[in-house]
Amino acid sequence: MTVITKPTPGEVEQRSAPAELTVENNTLRGLIPYGVESRDLGGWKEVIEPRALASADLSDLVATLNHAGVPLGRYATTLQVEDRSDGLAWSVELGDGPTAQDVRAAVARGDLRESSWRMVVGRDRWEGDVRHVEEIRSLRDVAVVTTGAYPADSTRVELRERPNNTPPTPADKPQEEPVDNDREKPRGGGLAVEDRTAEENPSVEARVLDAMRGVPKGEARDLTHATIESEPIEPPELATYLWDKLREPSVVLSTGVPIIPTSRKKFTWPVLLEDIAVGFVGELEEIEASDPELDDYSLEPKAIKGLARGSSEAFEDSADPSLMDVVQSSFFASMALKFDAEAILGGSAKGFPGMLKWSGRQKLDMEEGALESYDALIAGVGLLLAANVPPPFVVLMNPLVATALDRLTVYGTEASNEPLPRPAGLPPIYTSGQVPVTAGEGEDPDTSSVLIYAPAQLACVRRREAMIEVDRSREFELDSVLVRGRARAVLGTATEEAVVEIQNVATPEISLA
Repeated sequence: MTVITKPTPGEVEQRSAPAELTVENNTLRGLIPYGVESRDLGGWKEVIEPRALASADLSDLVATLNHAGVPLGRYATTLQVEDRSDGLAWSVELGDGPTAQDVRAAVARGDLRESSWRMVVGRDRWEGDVRHVEEIRSLRDVAVVTTGAYPADSTRVELRERPNNTPPTPADKPQEEPVDNDREKPRGGGLAVEDRTAEENPSVEARVLDAMRGVPKGEARDLTHATIESEPIEPPELATYLWDKLREPSVVLSTGVPIIPTSRKKFTWPVLLEDIAVGFVGELEEIEASDPELDDYSLEPKAIKGLARGSSEAFEDSADPSLMDVVQSSFFASMALKFDAEAILGGSAKGFPGMLKWSGRQKLDMEEGALESYDALIAGVGLLLAANVPPPFVVLMNPLVATALDRLTVYGTEASNEPLPRPAGLPPIYTSGQVPVTAGEGEDPDTSSVLIYAPAQLACVRRREAMIEVDRSREFELDSVLVRGRARAVLGTATEEAVVEIQNVATPEISLA
């Protein structure tokens, strides 16, 4: 029996689409198509509905080659987008660097044939085995790749010279070339991020793993100085690669929190403490000036580190996946979980206060009662709207609370096992085991909290510096290899009322009773 795995909103998902490529000087163009049914994605297909990207978070959007390496462009300077009736058109003015020019040459030769993107879906609906994506919460990157999920006539990527960065109109589209039906067709493949880079131009991920394996015995190296056959990994692309690996497993970041990179120890921005005074003024009357009160808000990224150790023999002999792959994936996941735990509760000596410790958060008390309907969530949304916090909003809760909510049924009907329908407009619900559960005493129930917040009002500030280090200097005496990863990040907001905590929510254990 074939098991079909369907995606869930909130995950980072990758899609790609075949495209005809042309070269006309230095502008690279692509389209994320609306209303086009994808190829088979592993037992199901997908359609992105018109305007699904209209309000997507583009704050960290970059254009890349195969989703890796130094960005070819960044929104909204060298990467431009336009939401059109046929899809989201994007365009990049390529620079003079070797990577950009390699992309240009590869497109001209036809070696690079397709466009791709990574997204976080906020809302979808299913009609049989066809998923209709109604809202994309954030767009992480657009890329030029080699294998796609959408039909070849649904999207294009082209290079051409234009006086500005406006996306192409239908008249600008190049004439279609005949399809080579003898060419091997790509197969659908679910949501796995695939390494599609040619061997002569390895991805950052492949180069990182090569560097980790290539550290000689008796030495300790960071990967920007590791001796490998391919080119060294430059600090900016290593930092981007490491951070992307860290944030993908993070539930808090996947809700759409903007990510602000910085090279400074602290990131500071001005905050308006009160609104500017305005009023109705007659035609010839003088407008009275006001002096709004300003303050500075700062966030200082804190260090997140992971250290893994394995035997020398295991590192050298393991394959497919190698122990290096396993170790790397493990400490990225562990670092992401640690970030989530700090972002939600936090307050550790060397970390930062999480949302549940923000003094300005709004509160609703369930008084050790269970969620028997969606009323508390609706009330939380009302508090945010009453405080003039702009949507969209998200809900974050412990999986135990979410399971109890999902098992609610419609009472007073013959079909008592009919699931309780979710109200229209209810924010998407995310779950994380990092939302704490407090054990009750005696007959008191275990309790937890539910967070409702506006991700766009929060900020994750992360340092651009990031490092992976391999230590084989003591391998002779310890027969072990050490791998260490480190990054710096912090979550905060200047508008703490953008978070509502529903407190003392009874949290039952999962059972079939």
